[in-house]
Amino acid sequence: MTAETDLHAEVARLAYREAMLLDRRRWDDWIDMFTEDAVYSAR
Repeated sequence: MTAETDLHAEVARLAYREAMLLDRRRWDDWIDMFTEDAVYSAR
């Protein structure tokens, strides 16, 4: 695997985990995914 492929797989895992937590209404676990310096932007 290339570094780009590894990064793509990591981002996909993160997105799927985030969606799963939201679907299951596991709000605290979802919030725990973020660091203090995170910026969430909906565009």
